[in-house]
Amino acid sequence: MLRRCRPWAKAPVMGKNFIDRWMTTIDNVGGHYKPKEMTSKDIYNPLKTNQAWDPVASAAKFKEMTGPLKRKTGMKLDNYVDLDEAEKWMEVHHAAKRLGISESELPTLTRAIVEERWVKVYKEQSFANQQETILAAEVMLEYLDSVMFVKKNRSFYKDQVDNARSAIDNELQSRRENWKQTWYLVIGVMMFGGCALVVIAAFLNGTIDRADMIGFGNSAQNYMNSATTKATNLEPPPDYGTRYLMTPSSLELDTRNGDIEKRLVNPSLASVMAQDEEYRSQEDALTIQLINLENERRAREVREKDLMESTIVVHRKEDYDADGKYIGAAAVKSVTKDGENPFSTVTLGSFMSMAQHQFGGSRGQRFVANTSKLAAEQEIVDNKLRMVNPITEAVAAGSDAAGKTA
Repeated sequence: MLRRCRPWAKAPVMGKNFIDRWMTTIDNVGGHYKPKEMTSKDIYNPLKTNQAWDPVASAAKFKEMTGPLKRKTGMKLDNYVDLDEAEKWMEVHHAAKRLGISESELPTLTRAIVEERWVKVYKEQSFANQQETILAAEVMLEYLDSVMFVKKNRSFYKDQVDNARSAIDNELQSRRENWKQTWYLVIGVMMFGGCALVVIAAFLNGTIDRADMIGFGNSAQNYMNSATTKATNLEPPPDYGTRYLMTPSSLELDTRNGDIEKRLVNPSLASVMAQDEEYRSQEDALTIQLINLENERRAREVREKDLMESTIVVHRKEDYDADGKYIGAAAVKSVTKDGENPFSTVTLGSFMSMAQHQFGGSRGQRFVANTSKLAAEQEIVDNKLRMVNPITEAVAAGSDAAGKTA
């Protein structure tokens, strides 16, 4: 950054003192890293250069172009204003927009700039809009004489000094890193050169011979291959045409080699497998037995249901007492406790008898009732059809009369 800016390397300007030159330096250095000046798209990448992606070089290039990481701005005490100052700042902002002055120029605004912009805008406007430019110029002049301008100006130069400090620190840090990298490179070259000199001196003195040198070269070559390339596969490539078609299974290989009996080396494992097989066979037999019992139970329920639906109730004299009360279902009296539901202790036979005598009759009675119900529904449908379409009724009556006449 110092090499790029180098404001002190410029020729001194006559008529300017030391403070002016220092302020110029602060402006150049403080405004070096501007927001939205560089983005990650400006960094070279594989799509642009057709090279492999290097994250280290990319990070270094990005840091060199964008500068140090900047924290949040607008968090200082000078950035907080009350309601009156906020209203005045909005008026100044609108007036500056009316005169064509950007918001970044407000902290360093001068009367000469205001007069220059006002003259330019005043000439361009018509008579109806010239009064607005005059009011905007008055607002800007009041802003230059206010405390707000002093605060904005002080905050601006304070930010410039902070930016210059961070930029110089970043440049010094990058230079230190470059010096370290250079020093590492020099040390590596010195170590390599020293080792080469030691090997050459040993070879000239006869300590090592040609075979040792060849071994050193092969070791170095193997190390470079292992470090820069993939490990070599010593197995030959398989024939993919017959790889799965002709490859025998493990059982076939054991049978071919006579090792089929050696597959179970541990006798305890063989006994465990035999017990497991026996347990599985017993479990399958029990499962089949349970399935057969369930099928028999369902078939018996179906037969009983059909028998109950076709049963005709016969009323016998011995099933009734002297008062005419049915006592056939009360052969087994249910003893209930206080508050207990009497149906919780009823037997299956008593419940079947109760259902037969109180909730239905024979199959013939139910058939007659269903037939009567269907006849009534058919009559209702016929009446609705006659009401909806009387022409059809008249045609049907005429056809009936013709049939009778014939």
